[in-house]
Amino acid sequence: MDQEAIVQVEGRVDAATAPLLLERIEAVLDAQPDHLIIDLRAASYVSSSGMRVLLIAHRRQQALGGTLSLVNTPEKILRVFHIAGFDQVFDLLPSDGAQS
Repeated sequence: MDQEAIVQVEGRVDAATAPLLLERIEAVLDAQPDHLIIDLRAASYVSSSGMRVLLIAHRRQQALGGTLSLVNTPEKILRVFHIAGFDQVFDLLPSDGAQS
């Protein structure tokens, strides 16, 4: 049975808060879920520091043989992710991990 884990992201993810998010994600990844979902529904901003954390999480999850998806990404953050090429790296799913 596939194990799934969800990390909820709230507020701003910037240089001050990104290390805390990384700690939360790493704690979840220690359980080695098959699929990690990062829910950005309540995120208001993701800086380059936050984007770096997401890339680190993605690489670690891939090394463990799992997958990672970003879901419920607000439109203004989604635009930045597309510009940065995150749509080429991540599964950007519309809501709660449902494939579109």
